[in-house]
Amino acid sequence: MRDAAPVVILGIDPGTAVTGYGVVRKEGHGPLTLIECGV
Repeated sequence: MRDAAPVVILGIDPGTAVTGYGVVRKEGHGPLTLIECGV
């Protein structure tokens, strides 16, 4: 069976005054890895 390709997920928090974001990566059955986050 072939391993699944890594997945990169972008999350956006619209907030009230400030917009935030986070980018995580998921590979196989491993944990989520934070790539970047900010406002």
